[in-house]
Amino acid sequence: MRQVELVSTMGTVVSLDVRTPADPDSLATAVDAVTHRLHEIDDSFSAWRPESWVSRLISGVLVPEDCPAEVQRLVQIATRLVALTDGYFSPFWRRPAYGDPGPDPTGLVKGWAAQQASDILILHGLPDHVVNAAGDLVVSGRSAPESPVAPWRIGISDPHRTRAVAGVIELDRSSTRWAVATSGTAELGAHVSDPHTGRFPVSVASATAVARLDLVEDGGAIADACATALAAAGEHAPSLVERFVAMDVDAFLISDTGFVSDPGHWLRSA
Repeated sequence: MRQVELVSTMGTVVSLDVRTPADPDSLATAVDAVTHRLHEIDDSFSAWRPESWVSRLISGVLVPEDCPAEVQRLVQIATRLVALTDGYFSPFWRRPAYGDPGPDPTGLVKGWAAQQASDILILHGLPDHVVNAAGDLVVSGRSAPESPVAPWRIGISDPHRTRAVAGVIELDRSSTRWAVATSGTAELGAHVSDPHTGRFPVSVASATAVARLDLVEDGGAIADACATALAAAGEHAPSLVERFVAMDVDAFLISDTGFVSDPGHWLRSA
């Protein structure tokens, strides 16, 4: 039986779709723990809260070494991804347009937060679930506990048709946990900037990155960053898709003309 809970945080709504059977008290305890953790993350990483660690990093009031260990860790991951994505993901994306001096790792925080929420659900004895943080997903365990071999089927929004899906991806039991992140123009228009130029490319309408969490450390954050990088890369995105394979991250693209670039054959008919 599915039990879905919603948590308003980080300027969005995070959904917790729990498939493990649980009594109401146990579920409520787990949801309270996830909610508390997500609010902690928002307090630390929100660029809209002037008192947050990240806001003070961006403004130059602090350097990463002044921050808590988990903030330092995400800055380190974001900085490492600059080279791995040819600079299309960067914690310094604000610099060309705004002149802000400090690193901003928020481009990967939602994916990381989804994995944090998943970790807590598992600790509370709820291993079968989906956490959806505004398009950054972590899926864990079984999609249907009564049918252990059933794959997870994740719908991918069609960027060219309102309230339609372009297709689905199937996540089999080769891994017990996956991260799936999608970025593009479907919901918010062209909102991802190229850190090299400050412009907002439109040639990638949708970019999806998929990572097995048993292979990719911090896979939620990495998938989030890779999807963002692909949207920012525009016409250069196909070469990044090939590069990500070495990071154990698969990806596919839907262009502004509707062309699908899917070398791993992930996208299937709905």
